[in-house]
Amino acid sequence: MWPIRLFAAVLLLPLAALAARAADGIACAVIARLRGAPPPPVRDAAGPAAPDAMGPMGSGALSHRSASRLSVSLPSISSLSVALALAPFLFIPPGRFPAVLGTDIDVVLIPTLLLFSGWAGTAGRRGPWASFWGWSLPVAAVIGSVSWLAWRTGMPGAPLGLGVFVTRSVWSVTEGTVRALGLSALAAATALVLPLFRLGDDADPAPVRVADSLHGLAAAALGVSLFVPFPALDMFGRGGFFMAALDLPLFWGKVVLVRAAAGALFGLLSLCLGSERATRFCFASATGLALAGGLLVLTA
Repeated sequence: MWPIRLFAAVLLLPLAALAARAADGIACAVIARLRGAPPPPVRDAAGPAAPDAMGPMGSGALSHRSASRLSVSLPSISSLSVALALAPFLFIPPGRFPAVLGTDIDVVLIPTLLLFSGWAGTAGRRGPWASFWGWSLPVAAVIGSVSWLAWRTGMPGAPLGLGVFVTRSVWSVTEGTVRALGLSALAAATALVLPLFRLGDDADPAPVRVADSLHGLAAAALGVSLFVPFPALDMFGRGGFFMAALDLPLFWGKVVLVRAAAGALFGLLSLCLGSERATRFCFASATGLALAGGLLVLTA
């Protein structure tokens, strides 16, 4: 069993890094089009196309856009950031396929790994903790609420394990208008949290750029797993090997599109409001919706 898991990890992790950079490249190409600028070259797709729309972890008052001096002087810290950013993908089940290293606390473990990866990657920037703690409150509210709902409604599996939400959609156990509104608010909060993960910035060292891209893709994968898993079996009502094989590209295709849409959304908000105000808007809106949605779900 372990040789199979090791092979899956060796295959998965490089593909995750490529998918993360591709998603950022799509987002930056959309942002460049919105700005009326030519699309960036493929090799720079996740870099300079949107210098004012890199998210709160790369611009504005909450962080410093210059390269991390500590990451340059201590490459091991950057490597640690990339390793921690890759680790969440081992705990994410792609559709009906099992995760490489699934646990009973995936929905807590994944944000924790992202938090420490982000801290390691931005250790030399100004106010790194402010940047990464910015998304922790709404994420904690969302995870706590949906996990409580999974436990309260008797969804099969561990309430804190990500597999329970992939096996059976949380929407299928949501009864009543109030609870449905609460879950919708939690989904909207998640959609507004995702733009808070910065796009890769060419001003940073290469490992930091890769880690930034991986943070956003892992967060998008978590959001897709919680709210829009919808494997091929559920969508087409058919089983078999073909439907099972279709789950893998279907899941990761959704994740890449969600990540790209989140980056493009922040670029659009930055054009309208400015980077700092767009950051504050996403944070305040996500926090308010997460708390309100959690209250509705818990009290319905």
